[in-house]
Parts: sequence; C-alpha cells; structure tokens
Amino acid sequence: MKTHIGTFRADDEAVKETIRHCWEENCYQICPHTATAVAYHYSEEKKVQKGTKSNSRICFATASPAKFPEALIEAGVPPVSHPTVVKLENKATRYMTMVVGEDWETTLREKIIEISKLRGKR
Repeated sequence: MKTHIGTFRADDEAVKETIRHCWEENCYQICPHTATAVAYHYSEEKKVQKGTKSNSRICFATASPAKFPEALIEAGVPPVSHPTVVKLENKATRYMTMVVGEDWETTLREKIIEISKLRGKR
C-alpha cells in the first residue's frame, strides 16, 4: 500500500510560497487548499531534478481563489474578485442547531426535502 499511497503536509508558509510560485510561474491564482496539492507537486518536481523517479500528477483546483483574498495578499499575489462570491458573502447566514442525541438523519432528510420543495417553486 505504501508504494501507491503517501502523505504530504504543507504548513502556512509553504502554502503562501506555493501560491506565489504558481502565480509567478503560470500567472494562475490558486486557493490555499489547492496550494497544498501544488506544494506536493513542486516538492516531487525537486526530487526529479535530483534524479529521483517521479510519477505524473494532476492537481485539481478545489475552490475559487476569490474566496481567499487574504491568503493571496499574504502571498504577494493580487487578489481576485468574482460577483458570485461577493453575492454569497453578502447573504445572511442560515443554520440550524443540531443537538447530540437527536435523530440527525431524520432532521437532515426533512431539511433536504424542504429545500427541494422551495427550489421546485422557482
């Protein structure tokens, strides 16, 4: 199993450096979550340069960098804005409290049905 699955950890500084590196190298902004995967890619790329064999990789962008302007600024990358994110940030927060011991599955099913009915009326 260890020959096929590994682990990687990127601290805050590595995430910032990766966001900056990706921007400088590709003019492509990435979110902190995506930066963790890309940091792994860059670390493996360094091993290849040292002569160690490496496999091909794909990194999926997991979120919009527009959701993380503070992280981009900290990395020295110009922040990006997107109207959908701005609209979402200005919406009221909605939640329901779920208490330990309650039937969460039924509560969630009922909520999903309620939301589905509301969306069907649009």
